[in-house]
Amino acid sequence: MNNNWIFYFFTFLVVTISGNPIVGLLDKETVVIGSLALFVLLYIFKPSKFIKQDFWVLSGFVLLTVVHIFVFGFMVISASLGFLIKLIIALLAVRLIPDFFHRYINVMYWLSIISFVFFIPFFLGVDMQGLFSWARVAIPDDTFHYHIIFYNLREEAATDVVRNMSVFWEPGAFAGYLVLALFLLMVEERKGAPISRKIGIWGSRKGRILAIALLTSQSTTGYIAIAVLVLYTIFESGIFKTIAMKIVVLPLAIVVFISAVFVLFTQVSFLGEKISFQYEFATSQQDMEMEQLSKLTRFGNFTYDLNWISSKPIAGWSANSQTRFSRDLDLEELISAQGNGFTGFAVKYGLVGLIIYLGFFAYSTRQTTGSPEMAFFGVVIVCLLLNGEQFLNFSLFLTLMFIPIAHKVGGVGKRHAMNGLQ
Repeated sequence: MNNNWIFYFFTFLVVTISGNPIVGLLDKETVVIGSLALFVLLYIFKPSKFIKQDFWVLSGFVLLTVVHIFVFGFMVISASLGFLIKLIIALLAVRLIPDFFHRYINVMYWLSIISFVFFIPFFLGVDMQGLFSWARVAIPDDTFHYHIIFYNLREEAATDVVRNMSVFWEPGAFAGYLVLALFLLMVEERKGAPISRKIGIWGSRKGRILAIALLTSQSTTGYIAIAVLVLYTIFESGIFKTIAMKIVVLPLAIVVFISAVFVLFTQVSFLGEKISFQYEFATSQQDMEMEQLSKLTRFGNFTYDLNWISSKPIAGWSANSQTRFSRDLDLEELISAQGNGFTGFAVKYGLVGLIIYLGFFAYSTRQTTGSPEMAFFGVVIVCLLLNGEQFLNFSLFLTLMFIPIAHKVGGVGKRHAMNGLQ
C-alpha cells in the first residue's frame, strides 16, 4: 500500500507546528501533545528501530533536566517536559518517516511556489489584504499578522515593506527554513551528483526555486547564510582540484567573498541600514529605557545572554525562564520579543546542551556525507540561522541531531535511508 501521502502529512505537520502561527488558535500544550499522540499512532502501525545515537541525545537532555530539577526545584518540570516532547517528536519524525529530510525539501519547495502566488501581486501593489479579508484568521494576542492559512499577508509595521514570509510568523523564519532546505538539498545531492562536477544545487529546479523564495524574504540572516552556501559550492567545485590548492586559494577566496558581502550589505539599503542600526542601538546605552530596548536587537540580545551564560555556563538555567525572573524584573517582557536562538539555547541548557546539539548534528552530517568540510559549513549555517530566530523552540531544527539523511548511493539514483530502518 502506498502511504506516501501519510508521510508527507506528518512531514508537513512538523513544519506547521514549527512555524505556522495559526497553531496559536489552539493551546500550545494541546498542539504539542496532540502531535506526539499522532506520531505514537504512526509508530504503532509502523514500528521502527532506534540507534545508539538516539539514546545518547535523549539521555543528555534528560540528564540536564534532572540537574535543573535538582537546582531549581519542580517549577521547571512543565517547561522541561515540553522541550523533551518536542525532542521526541523530532526523533520520531526522522525514524518513522522514510526520507524525512527529502520530503521536507519538497514541502518547502511547494510552499515557496504557493508563496509566489500571493507575494508577487502583493509586492506589485495589489490590495491582497482587502481581497482576502474574508479569509483572514485572527491569531490570539497578535495584531500584526494578516494570516489567510495559505499565506501571511503581514506588512512590516514600521516601513510598510512587503516581504515574503509564506505561512510562517515572519520573513526571517521563512528564510531560515529555506536555508535549511538548501543545505539539506546540498547534502542529498553530494552522493548522487557530486557538487565538484557542476554548479551544485543552484543548477537544479528545486535549488533555484528555494533560492528565489529566499531572496524575496529580504532576510539579512538568510542572505548571509546563502552566501556561505555559495562559498561552500565554490570550495567544493572543480576550481580547487587538490587539497594543496584549497589550502592556498581558499584564504584568498574567503577574502574576496567577505569583500563582496561587505559591498552588498553597504550598497543594499535594507541590509546595511538594518545591521548598522541594530549594532549602534545595542552599543548605545544612554538611558535605562534605551538600554532595555537595545536588548531586543540581535546584537543586544547576544550580549545580554552572555551575562546569563557566564553565570551558569555548564547546565544553564532550564527551559523555564522564571528561574531568572528574580535577577531581572524586566526579563518576562524581554523574552517575548527576543530572537537570538543560539545564545538563548545556551542560556537554557548551558554549553553542554549546545555542544550536544551541534556535536551530534556535525557528527551525523559527517557520517552521512563523508565530508568534514560539509559538517563544518553545516554548523556555521545553523549557528547563523539560530542567531536570527528561536528555531530550537520547535521540533524541526531538533531533527538535525538525528540525521543521517536519505541520499543517493553510487550515483545510480537509488534512495538509501541510513536511519536504522534498513
